[in-house]
Amino acid sequence: MGASCNCSKSTDNIKEVVAVTSPSGLPRSAAAEGGSIEDLAVYKRDNTSSMHKKVLELYSTALLQTPPGLTSFKLTTLKAKDKDWAHLFVLLTHCGRLQRLHLWKVTISAKSLDQLGNQLVALTQLEYLMLADMSLASYDLTRLSDGFKGLVRMRELILTVNYISADHLTVLLPGLMMMRDLEVLVLDENELGNKGSEVVAGLLEKLKRVRDVSLKFNSVGHKGLVALVPWVTRRRGLVVRLDGNDLNDDEYDLLEQAHLDASA
Repeated sequence: MGASCNCSKSTDNIKEVVAVTSPSGLPRSAAAEGGSIEDLAVYKRDNTSSMHKKVLELYSTALLQTPPGLTSFKLTTLKAKDKDWAHLFVLLTHCGRLQRLHLWKVTISAKSLDQLGNQLVALTQLEYLMLADMSLASYDLTRLSDGFKGLVRMRELILTVNYISADHLTVLLPGLMMMRDLEVLVLDENELGNKGSEVVAGLLEKLKRVRDVSLKFNSVGHKGLVALVPWVTRRRGLVVRLDGNDLNDDEYDLLEQAHLDASA
């Protein structure tokens, strides 16, 4: 296990700070000399203010000790302000080999979202990206779409719980279409509806390697189902997940049968 720092809730309101984790179980010094480093900086918060000063100091320390081979970064449950994002962006500039970026339930402003879009362009090795429960639909997603254009190695993209509508997805479309290696697209718990399903169907025409699309709880009805079923039958091995949508039992049976026919 890599170096970690646990600060008491009474002192810093910090649940957990993990600076560096080594999947090989090597001590920090050994890992830095050649071990594979997987995760850096998992911050969990339970207060509503900006990131505590001591956490920023830990963040700066972690940045100075970041090994060049860092491949994974996770940040969760943080009520971050722009100054907090500035530290994250500095860190990401040192992560040229980053393959996995996991941001879940991290507050973000329009300004920082634009900067995140700019930052993503440089993360050309990224294969997994989660931007979940961040209310992305509250902002103009054009810059984020521009950032997506650089993610040509992306294999798994997760944009759950962001209030994304069909119109928002259309804004993201130019960037999404550049992800030629994309295999998994997860858009659960958004507001895509039938129109959004049609946008996804159009995306499948461009992205030949997609094998798993999840649109759970998106108010998809019969029209959206009809747009997607032909792709299930046409692309062997493609799984489309529509749990929790506005479909009746017969319509779910239709989707299931399409999956069975494709695998026969």
